[in-house]
Amino acid sequence: MAARIHVTAAVVVLLLSLEVYRVGAEASTTLNFETDCGAIADKSSMAVAWENGKLLNQTLSTLKKGETLYIPAKVFHLMGGVFASGLESNTIHIDGTLVFGKANINWPRKPNGHVRDCIEIYDSHDITFTSSSYGQGVIDGNGPTWWDYPFVGYAKYLEDRPRILLVRNSRGVLFENLLLKRSPFWTTLFENVNGLEIRDSGIVNRRTPNEGHGILDVSAFNTDGFDVTGKNIWIHDVTIWTQDDCIAIKDGTENVLVERVNATCIGMAIGSIGNSHNRNITFRDIYMHKSIKPIYLKFRNRDSEVYDPRKPCPCEYKHMPYGLIEDVTFENIVINEPISWPIWIGPAQQLNTRDPSSCSLAWPFIPNAKCNGQVNGKYRNLVFRNITIHKPITSAGVMVAHPENPIENILFENVKLVPFVESELKAQNPFAALPDDGFDAYVQYYFMGFFTFFALCVPACCMGRFASSRHKQSRGVLRSLSFYFALLFGAYSTYIHYQIPCRRLDEYFECSGIINGSARGTTWPVPYCFDNDSVSFLGDVNNTGIRQNLDFGSLLTIFSSYPVLGLIHVFF
Repeated sequence: MAARIHVTAAVVVLLLSLEVYRVGAEASTTLNFETDCGAIADKSSMAVAWENGKLLNQTLSTLKKGETLYIPAKVFHLMGGVFASGLESNTIHIDGTLVFGKANINWPRKPNGHVRDCIEIYDSHDITFTSSSYGQGVIDGNGPTWWDYPFVGYAKYLEDRPRILLVRNSRGVLFENLLLKRSPFWTTLFENVNGLEIRDSGIVNRRTPNEGHGILDVSAFNTDGFDVTGKNIWIHDVTIWTQDDCIAIKDGTENVLVERVNATCIGMAIGSIGNSHNRNITFRDIYMHKSIKPIYLKFRNRDSEVYDPRKPCPCEYKHMPYGLIEDVTFENIVINEPISWPIWIGPAQQLNTRDPSSCSLAWPFIPNAKCNGQVNGKYRNLVFRNITIHKPITSAGVMVAHPENPIENILFENVKLVPFVESELKAQNPFAALPDDGFDAYVQYYFMGFFTFFALCVPACCMGRFASSRHKQSRGVLRSLSFYFALLFGAYSTYIHYQIPCRRLDEYFECSGIINGSARGTTWPVPYCFDNDSVSFLGDVNNTGIRQNLDFGSLLTIFSSYPVLGLIHVFF
């Protein structure tokens, strides 16, 4: 009997132990990417990248409801094309660094031949992307291998480059405490998401240590920051440095609040918008540093665009005859030393300069370039309040609408231009939290090749004793043409930026197609097509024709940009 009791007790203890183990296993909802999933850390070979990409794909596809995937504080190289669908109440916790593979012909592709994004999440809800603290979790898109040599990469890949993160057709998404860097294309796209919060995060896509956006910097084009579509979106307390739009509100979006942002980029954008309805969007408490078009509202040319239910993202075009942007507020914005128009409301400036209904990227600096309002785009109920523009190099802005679809009800309240930088702004460094990796390798190679050519090839070609008289004559003509070409563009750049009206700070360069525009408070200058109820903060000083003196860096950027704009106008 005693032996039987002991055996029974042992069986009970064993069963209890198994139950405790089972309950403990159920309670253990965190998977370690390295120890549980077998990922290989701190090795960068292509074989390791493919293996880690496969493991991440497998892990995400088998995550159960409520489980967390933990990326420990190590470096993991992996290949893109990571895909997951149907996630529910899951957390992706990144305390290490994910470095995606270099551009190569074997990058995972969709059935249509286009590259897959680094990470793609579809049809999920209540998912969180997080890190223990800001900057500890990093996702590196290895962008320079896609940007390639300046402008060569764009010619090679165009827009067929991966985003770091795509989240589509989902709800209840939280993105926090993460740093995304060197994205090949748009950094993120949250598409058709209902209930999105992005907070305490950063994005940096830089090619050089340049403080602004020169010709080499913007060769990493299309590297948007946070691009979003959907409903009920809150983006706050983020820092962004990109070579395209910092934040872009895209088609079919409503109920958006963007606040407490430090950014330098092309601009804070709504668009480009096609035939969709976009409403109730607010940007506030934002600092924009040396951006190209800091406030950028734009329609693209899509006269025939209608909603296609076969598209993976139903962005609610609603078969509208035209796009609509309404109930928009920009307030408490500081714009410091903008590179181009501080405020742009109108069509998107595009490469297609031959289409008479588009707005040329070369306008207004190249003769015969046109910029017309979009007949398929309408703005309504726009408010700009407490906006200060410091030391612009062009006029305060451009507002262009088509006569058949004018801008209705636009208010400027305390929107003022200051021809200098206030001392407190000079002491700020709002981008200290973002890494500065210096010149990327391809820009360094570009400079090395450039200087090598001039140091070795040009002198050799110009040494008369090694060439025939015919070659001497050809080289002489070529040198003369190069000299006059450079002289022409230098003179033309100076003329443009010191003579034509776009550099007058006391007026808006373009203001057309406005119904019920009003200026109040300390707004200066007042757009010439607005009703003026303002009291100029500059008092009675005569500011007619005031222009900004340009420093050497600004002149160098302008001089290097004009040949590019000229080529765009000629060939596109």
